[in-house]
Amino acid sequence: MEYPEDNQNFIFPPHQDKSFTSNLPPEDIRAGFVLSILISVIGSIINLITLISLCRSKKLMGQSTTIFVVSLTISDLFYCIICLPLTADTFYECYLCRIGIVCRLYAFIFYWNITVMMMNQAALAFNRYILVCHPPESVIKFNRLTNILILGSVWLLPFLALLVPLTGLWGNMGFDDGTGTCTMIDSKEGKGSPRQTFLIIGLVLPGFVIVFCYSRIYLIVKRSKKQLKSHRNTDFDLHQTSFSSSLECQNSQIKEQKNSNGRSKKESRISLTLFMIFLSFVICTAPPALVLAIDPSAKLYPHWHIPLYAFGWCFGLINPCIYIILNASYRKAFIELFKDLKACIS
Repeated sequence: MEYPEDNQNFIFPPHQDKSFTSNLPPEDIRAGFVLSILISVIGSIINLITLISLCRSKKLMGQSTTIFVVSLTISDLFYCIICLPLTADTFYECYLCRIGIVCRLYAFIFYWNITVMMMNQAALAFNRYILVCHPPESVIKFNRLTNILILGSVWLLPFLALLVPLTGLWGNMGFDDGTGTCTMIDSKEGKGSPRQTFLIIGLVLPGFVIVFCYSRIYLIVKRSKKQLKSHRNTDFDLHQTSFSSSLECQNSQIKEQKNSNGRSKKESRISLTLFMIFLSFVICTAPPALVLAIDPSAKLYPHWHIPLYAFGWCFGLINPCIYIILNASYRKAFIELFKDLKACIS
């Protein structure tokens, strides 16, 4: 397609190729278009239902963790509504590739959203770590102000950092000839790789935070269970040897133990749910990241790219499934929403 000569510098920046060729097979490109649209529609519906279910539950919104789950759901919804349809366009006629500024903005939005998702996961893990591993009188309090500051950082810091390649100060955002998509492009001057730097700071470091937090939670919960079991055995022995102790005192201790055990189980279930969300994110995003690292130009394994991309896209819709399967409180919120919808319809 030809464009007026005076517009070509704006439409096609110097680093872009006007041919929009791709090393991916044509049938794979068509499959990528269909799959991205399908996952976009399903993911948008599921995440919208999840967002409404969480926000209308007073019980859940009273918990400090829920606001982080809501933020993660918003980023998932954002991904399904905006990123995936634009991704589908790159597999069709790639109209956005023909407009340089739009191509760069798409790459910016995509990387921003992925980083926000990962940092949301890290914020959730940190929240669980403080609530489970530290006493209530801990220095860090997850009140409204603290949550706003943390979530503001989660959304704002990646935005500011990605302005560097977007404006061309280091690297660039644009069309990649090998994969046929709009993405982050390394600097041609040999000033290092902004893509690798982004990978380390935006994904690997939050990943370490998440692994550390959940590892500590697991060890603390495991140790607490052992202590509780040992305490129960000690109480039983004392009960056998000194039956004359105060019945009221014993009942109070038993009640306290049950409450402590109940809280421990509840915190463990929530932590398990959130850890599974992180694990699913890693499982979904690792294969496409690996194939891009091994074969960035899609010349060695061209048939691997689209199936692994599609696998990676699924992380945008898998979180609600984990909420429903693993957590009774979230499941109840979904059920209540559908009951109310059914009542409104009938």
